[in-house]
Amino acid sequence: MRFFFSYLLLPLLLGFLSLVLWVVANVFCLFFLTCYGSQVRIDHSRLWTVVLGDYSLIKGNIMFLSAIRKYLMRISTNCFMLVVFFASASDMLFAQQPLRFVTPLVGNNTVGEVQGNPLRSRPIVKPAVPLSPAKSLPADTADVVPHLYFTPSTNVLGTKVPPVVLTPISDTSNLPDEQTSLDAILREGARLEAERRWADVCKFYDEAIQIHRNNPALTERHANARRRYDVVCRYHDSSFVNLLLKASMTDNLVLFDEVTTKIQSDHIDAPHWSQLFSDGLRSLEIALSEQSFLKTNGIENRVELIVPFLQSVHNVADNWQIEKPDEMRNGVIYVAQMAERSIGISQVAVLLEFMCGVANSLDPYTAFLTKNQLNDQYSMIDGRYVGLGVELNSDRQTPFIGRVIAGSPAQEAGLVDGDRILSVNNTPTQGLDAHQTGDLLQGEINTVALLMVQTQGQQPRRVEIKRRPIEVPSVEDARMLNQTTGYFRLTCFQSTTTEEVRRTLWNLHNLGMQCLVIDLRHNPGGLFPVAVDVVNMFIDNGTIVSTRVHPQDNGTPYYATPNGTWTVPLVVLIDRNSASASEIFAGAIRDHKRGIVIGNRSYGKGTVQTVHSLHGAAVGTRIAGLKVTIQKYYSPSGLSCSGVGVVPDIEVSDLLPSIDTHIVARPIDGQIDIRAGPTSQQQTFQLPQVRRPSSSPADPCILQAVETAKQMLSTLAKPMTYQAR
Repeated sequence: MRFFFSYLLLPLLLGFLSLVLWVVANVFCLFFLTCYGSQVRIDHSRLWTVVLGDYSLIKGNIMFLSAIRKYLMRISTNCFMLVVFFASASDMLFAQQPLRFVTPLVGNNTVGEVQGNPLRSRPIVKPAVPLSPAKSLPADTADVVPHLYFTPSTNVLGTKVPPVVLTPISDTSNLPDEQTSLDAILREGARLEAERRWADVCKFYDEAIQIHRNNPALTERHANARRRYDVVCRYHDSSFVNLLLKASMTDNLVLFDEVTTKIQSDHIDAPHWSQLFSDGLRSLEIALSEQSFLKTNGIENRVELIVPFLQSVHNVADNWQIEKPDEMRNGVIYVAQMAERSIGISQVAVLLEFMCGVANSLDPYTAFLTKNQLNDQYSMIDGRYVGLGVELNSDRQTPFIGRVIAGSPAQEAGLVDGDRILSVNNTPTQGLDAHQTGDLLQGEINTVALLMVQTQGQQPRRVEIKRRPIEVPSVEDARMLNQTTGYFRLTCFQSTTTEEVRRTLWNLHNLGMQCLVIDLRHNPGGLFPVAVDVVNMFIDNGTIVSTRVHPQDNGTPYYATPNGTWTVPLVVLIDRNSASASEIFAGAIRDHKRGIVIGNRSYGKGTVQTVHSLHGAAVGTRIAGLKVTIQKYYSPSGLSCSGVGVVPDIEVSDLLPSIDTHIVARPIDGQIDIRAGPTSQQQTFQLPQVRRPSSSPADPCILQAVETAKQMLSTLAKPMTYQAR
């Protein structure tokens, strides 16, 4: 209706009215000249010239006629302007978008007035520029409400979101097994979501996606749970809390600009700023429904103000046109000011949530990193940590140790795999996940952690452990499975991996190795160049892997070099937790038919990331980080494993559960304000059976690997181990 009134009807009326006035003016001229033409001595043959406007032929009284005609034409022009005004006014009326005068404030600095759209003025950086027409942003269908109003089928504005239709388990006779399994997964996921155990929810959906790959319902639920879990992790991270409480709005705006600049320059896909603003707003909505966010920002008693605030934000922001990072920045400032006025939350908290939401929504692997998380990344790359030397897992009870690193302070203190951690420095860990407990265990070098731990079948005991530097090897459990078959487990691809693998190969060679089993199960990946180097030890020519920004690109190939190749028959073990660099290795071995891949289909991460240190306004000081996806990689045969994984040559049932580990080994900048409670010394828990990849003869993958190695050796006249070039 608005389109018809503004753009069809009014122009027609305008044209008709102008035509009528023009005809009236000229008919008047014609009538006057016909009746009184002799008085002004005009040639009637030139009459139409006069009518069309050539008044140079008319003298004397004809000036009166000219004045009348000009007056009538001016009326016509004014009618045109009047109609244009009413067309614009009707457009604003039907859009229901009132004009506003906004004065954004950043710290104590007045930035200036912005009329109408607040996005077109970049505070501090440059003055306002003209407005642009409004355009609707993508609808926000997030299942997000404050925790007191949580309903699975309602979003923050009360708009109904179509729920996933689940088929009752009792009536599955006419359904395929796959659909029955998916229904059960969605039902269990909804139950976990209702309990708000976001770490368990993320792990649950992550495992489910390995079964039902690329299922949109599971992907969306997993992404939503990951957003919530990210909020919880951030607000249990001391470095992030320090950034929130100590850095000013101006300083954090510099950090925000640094993030958007690196996204624009490095990310594999061109950013769509309108969508990123919507994703940032969704992140804020999710944060406003999490208790840790509300408590830290002091608004846990203002929950009733959140829904009206979000309604007001959408009323204003849903018609914004955001095409540039400057416009997105100004929109974030505008929302932050609204939040401060409406619910009393600091502008810094809103800005940081938008920034994290923007970064984390680009793809599953691009993410904003707190300073502690950035330190974790660098520690994993170098294999050097400061801490206790344990990997933590979690379940519904308390965190437990999934792995004690050999030679670590934890091993020297008597901790073993499966031990429950009941408290840390008198702070109970009941209900905490691995990352939250890991933050409690962090500390500076040579400081002491007081733990209450419990071993299976024993009473809880107190343990004091001093933190110290730890070097974590990437090669573990190197040994001979029998007289001819060597074995080692590769846990990750870090900076020391190439030399560790080379040293291990020579050790196994000296023990009589004629066939080799490399175990990549539960290997999450690591450094891309290191993966290429390790593959190059076993392949003497051809493409190892190629990287591309887009599938149509020629890409950048990485070739094997014949400097020295281990020609030993090779077996590679993978599972659903083998990802990234592990898939580069397994894919190259499979495509070159260099060995046999055994196990389960791998995770399916086919992208390459780079890690940036962020400095913000603190020049020379690392305050955060950004992990950005920059390329996709393809196997030698040109296949991408994104969302697909590497398919093994021989599939073996995967008996090993997914393990969400957290290595507790990095220094912290301060303490999290967590109120200590009483220590539960008398409570006894049923400890889990910790099952990790191992060289146990009972492991089905090991059994299959040994049998395959025998068959490979039986077909060779004279096995070779190492070939120098």
